[in-house]
Amino acid sequence: MKRIAPKPRILNDTKPIFSFSPHRLTDRLTPLELLYGTSDLGIPEVEVADWKLDIAGLVNNPISLSFDDLKGLPKRSIETVFICSGNPHFPTQPSRKVANVRWAGADLAQLLEKAKVNERAIYL
Repeated sequence: MKRIAPKPRILNDTKPIFSFSPHRLTDRLTPLELLYGTSDLGIPEVEVADWKLDIAGLVNNPISLSFDDLKGLPKRSIETVFICSGNPHFPTQPSRKVANVRWAGADLAQLLEKAKVNERAIYL
């Protein structure tokens, strides 16, 4: 299969994952400085001005949104437990991490409703 997108650059300067004692984690949300980061498969470099989200395929109303379009939509946030169950590069090495986080952004359900997803669609 021919690759149609550039291979993501693997970061060499990723934030190290530290272990912290549970007694330090007293806030409802994990403080940013104690939050672990994951980028096992790399982070693609994109030009925000050129980036867009296309909702197409089995939809009755295809949508194309720029990054600024998404930022202009009402923001929805959700608090959840973020769990990393290991590193795919070292599957036999235990490295589980857990954090309480708040995610925020455009409401995907509203975007899909606006696109009028066809009832035959089963994958996103």
